[in-house]
Amino acid sequence: MVKTKKADYLNNILRFLYESANGYDVCMESTNDNNLKPLFAYLNQQRLQMIDEIRHEVETLGGQSEEADSLISNTNKWYKELKNKGMNGDLLIFIAIIKRGENLLLDHYREALRQEFSENARILLLSHLEQIEDELKHIETK
Repeated sequence: MVKTKKADYLNNILRFLYESANGYDVCMESTNDNNLKPLFAYLNQQRLQMIDEIRHEVETLGGQSEEADSLISNTNKWYKELKNKGMNGDLLIFIAIIKRGENLLLDHYREALRQEFSENARILLLSHLEQIEDELKHIETK
């Protein structure tokens, strides 16, 4: 696969990682539940770390990673929905919105893993995928 095509797959993942980080930041700021604030802060930090790792991989491929502002403005529809509902509503609604967004992110990881990446890139993508799946299971238990 051509390096630019690989970088495109990774930039697509970046879009959803930025969206996820932004959404967890919105959740953290919006909730009055002191038990949820640390969880949302942790998940936000995890997504920011993943962003750094994917950006590095894009640059390793000779590609250019897209900037957060251009990516978030085009993709944060489901977190806008979350923010508009506010955190005073039913927690199950918010979990459903988070699950929908995180499942979209997981779909993009799975799509990228069907491509021919280097072993290091595949290990990184698999690690992220497994971490997001585990975090999603944890959220579902809230």
